[in-house]
Amino acid sequence: MKKLFFSLLFFWAALCTQSASAQYVTIPDANFRAQLMSIYSSCFNSSGQLDTLCAQNSTNYQINVSYSNIANLEGIKYFKNVKNLYCSNNQLTSLPNLPSGLQTLDCGSNQLTSLPALPSGLQTLDCGSNQLTSLPALPSGLQNLNCYYNQLTNLPTLPVSLQYLSCQDNQLTSLPTLPSGLHSLNCYYNQLTSLPTLPSALSYLACSNNQLTSLPTLPSGLNYLSCQNNQLTSLPTLPSGLNYLSCQNNQLISLPALPNSLRYLYCQNNQLTSLPTLLSNLVELYCNDNQLSSLPILPNGLSFLICYNNPLNCLPLLPPNLWHISVTNTNISCIPNSTPNLVALINGDSLSPTSLPPICNPTNNSEQCNVYPKFLGYTFLDANNNGIKDASESGVAYVKVTIGNGISVYSDNNGYYEIAVPDTGTFTASVPAAPLYFTFTPASQTVHFTAFGQVSLTNFGQASNLLVNDLKVNLTNSRNVRSGFGLDFTIDYANQGTLASNGVVKFLKPALYTIDSTSLEGYIVNNDTLIWNVGNLTIGATNKIIVYGTVSTAAVLGSSMLFWAGIQGNNPEETPENNVKTLNLTVVGSFDPNDKQARPEISPAQIAAGEYIDYIIRFQNTGTDTAFTVVIADTLANTLQTNTLEVVSSSHNVRTSLNGSVVYFEHLNILLPDSNVNEKASHGFVSFRIKPKVSLAVGATVSNKAAIYFDYNAPVITNTAVTKKVQNTTGIFDKINKTLSVYPNPVENGVLYVPNMVGAAATLTSLEGKELRNWSTIGESVSLEGIAQGMYLLKVTQKGETRTAKVMVK
Repeated sequence: MKKLFFSLLFFWAALCTQSASAQYVTIPDANFRAQLMSIYSSCFNSSGQLDTLCAQNSTNYQINVSYSNIANLEGIKYFKNVKNLYCSNNQLTSLPNLPSGLQTLDCGSNQLTSLPALPSGLQTLDCGSNQLTSLPALPSGLQNLNCYYNQLTNLPTLPVSLQYLSCQDNQLTSLPTLPSGLHSLNCYYNQLTSLPTLPSALSYLACSNNQLTSLPTLPSGLNYLSCQNNQLTSLPTLPSGLNYLSCQNNQLISLPALPNSLRYLYCQNNQLTSLPTLLSNLVELYCNDNQLSSLPILPNGLSFLICYNNPLNCLPLLPPNLWHISVTNTNISCIPNSTPNLVALINGDSLSPTSLPPICNPTNNSEQCNVYPKFLGYTFLDANNNGIKDASESGVAYVKVTIGNGISVYSDNNGYYEIAVPDTGTFTASVPAAPLYFTFTPASQTVHFTAFGQVSLTNFGQASNLLVNDLKVNLTNSRNVRSGFGLDFTIDYANQGTLASNGVVKFLKPALYTIDSTSLEGYIVNNDTLIWNVGNLTIGATNKIIVYGTVSTAAVLGSSMLFWAGIQGNNPEETPENNVKTLNLTVVGSFDPNDKQARPEISPAQIAAGEYIDYIIRFQNTGTDTAFTVVIADTLANTLQTNTLEVVSSSHNVRTSLNGSVVYFEHLNILLPDSNVNEKASHGFVSFRIKPKVSLAVGATVSNKAAIYFDYNAPVITNTAVTKKVQNTTGIFDKINKTLSVYPNPVENGVLYVPNMVGAAATLTSLEGKELRNWSTIGESVSLEGIAQGMYLLKVTQKGETRTAKVMVK
């Protein structure tokens, strides 16, 4: 027994002696030693050896030796009180045994291939950016695990205490069960084909760049979701508090309803054909490279709209805070509005700004985009006066509809109109002036628009208020007169009265013009006059006859050719002056088929009497393919009264709008053939009239030119059409009394037609008042045979009313 006691005593003494002699040790890695000496200078002797007892008793709980070019941490075990060890960004290939009390270990960005057993109290482990192929068992109290950028193929069981897991950029094919308290999961850039059930506490999920085909149910508290670059075909219901969603580069064909909390949406590079409603908090929207043909209403707070590489035709109203927009490689030719700081980008690249598309107007709006509220409907003949457009009731063309502020439209050839208002709020659409003998019901319609894109269907019914006979005719040439070339005319005729009437339409031509064909056959030829019995014209009936012919090669350059059209009813006319139309055309040489012509002169008396300047704009498709759209833009001179503009005629269906001083004529889907395929059908025209201002000075001119856009290409600019104000006019446009119409004027063959005056008395006098001829009663015409060339006055008296016209005899 004594021997055993002394043996143990001897062993203990020897051990104590050995410990005392090992108090100083050498730290083998010089860089590690240098860092420790800077932290624990009192624990090193003059030879640079560490006093292990000093290290053990140190109260410094943190060692940070990151970025120190250290290859070996041998000696770290002596610092038993250290809780936080930072040794990242060194050249470590392995770690020694670690202090047992360690709570934080950051050994990222080294060359580690494995880790030692981890202290049981470790709470944070950052071992990212190494060459690890596996991890040791994780301590039960671990809260943060960062093991990204390694070569891990699996993870060990995760402790229930874990709150943050970053395991991205590995070779993981699956994840273990996720702890219920996990708040954040970064697992992108792996080979995951599915995710386990997501814990209810999860608020951050980044699982992009995997092979996921679906996502599990998303926790209700999730506010960040990045799942791009997978194989997802759909998304689950999105949590109500989601703030950020990045799901680009998948195979999504639709998105679920978006929560109101969402601020950032990145859904580019999918197969989306539409987007759900965008709610008020959205700030950035990237939806490029999809199959979107339209976008929903954009929220007011949106600052980024990146939607290039989509088959988009139109944009919604751009919100006031929008800074960046990218619409390259779309069908968008114009934008509905702009914002103060808006910058356009090429393919969403902030370093590649480009010019903004123009604001939409009829000359660039190839897709007929409109985001604003609007009135639309028909101006129609309300035959039964019930205020409702019945299926059998026809539209009334060229009726002006206005919302004020210089914004007006004119119904098209079918009576259809659309007029957009500039904002939400209360607006009134009205028909400011009804045609003669008619009133419109309603005369105006007031609507409170609450949303962009809202439509108000408003029809304006035209009902008669008098019983009158009133036919009218108009004559238009769609091209210039050239010797040996084709020349066609459009005869528009209508019943603008309130009683049905039979009609006879006549067309008088000069001898040097040969008729080739007409759009309405069955006419009678009487010398140089073509006569059509067009039968019963009901109230509001409109029609046209097109006459195709050829100018003789004998027509001399610079000479005049007189053409005349008239219509006659079977009853006396209320306004017979609109029953005839005369054109005195000049033979020209080469010319531009896209031109504008105007009345050449007007006098102060004519302006005071309310006469108009008549304009015609002609166009021809001289390209190499069919033109689908022809738009004409005409900026009216400031010497014209824009509110008096009236559309007179058009070769094709036309939609007319007036915005301030600019009038637009839109021929949509005109299908105008090119002149090489069908020269005859390659022409078109629109004619209108407008009153000059009374303040126009004598000698001053009214000058206008138009821009003609074929399929929204660069415009063809016409010549400048000029009307001069002169003291007295001398042309055939003179009118002494607007209620008497005669034709032809000038008279060349001795016969002067006086329509709708059968049975009236008439006298012909010189301008000085000398009576030359009188007739107690007249028929449809009077003979001026034997009257010398010159200017005369014809006075016709019927039912106690005398009407006068100036007549020129050639």
